[in-house]
Amino acid sequence: MSSFKTRLLIALILIIAVTWAYSENGQQDGLIQSLLSYTVNTDYDVSGWLQSIWDDGGLSPAASTSALRLPCSYTEVVRHFGWYYNARTGDQAFNPGVVLRIEPGTLVYPVLSGEVTSVTLQENGYQVVLKHSEDLTSVVRGLREVRVEEGETVKETTPLGRGAELLYLELKNQDGPINPEGFLASQNPV
Repeated sequence: MSSFKTRLLIALILIIAVTWAYSENGQQDGLIQSLLSYTVNTDYDVSGWLQSIWDDGGLSPAASTSALRLPCSYTEVVRHFGWYYNARTGDQAFNPGVVLRIEPGTLVYPVLSGEVTSVTLQENGYQVVLKHSEDLTSVVRGLREVRVEEGETVKETTPLGRGAELLYLELKNQDGPINPEGFLASQNPV
């Protein structure tokens, strides 16, 4: 159970216990009602407080993507990271990466140095998986030509290959997928 849920459960148990204790001892319900009314109706402005901390730079993501390199320039994000409606299946689906529209033939680079753990031919081009550290892996899919081999160690300046029209980029760590859109927007020259 998450920390928030645990605290909420404890607060509810305490409220119920205090309410029960007061009602058993014949205390007036007015005190409890006024305390609960005050607690529920008070605007604590938590969102304003969080926004001020965020604006001051006090909050930073647990897994920062600030040191990552843009794999190539792109013209638009075709499919964003996260949940979306899949018109083909009629269901909600989760996209753990981003799909970028690029100029065909564009050289594509790794987001960080690392080891190529697999190179496979997929339905929409070649896929290269790179292990950058124990915690970070990237997947690049949509290459029409590959210039690296499995087991090869690459730097940020080593071309992985040339892209087709659409390039898929996924970042993941031990906790799952990481949204790469923040660093994409801050680095794209287009």
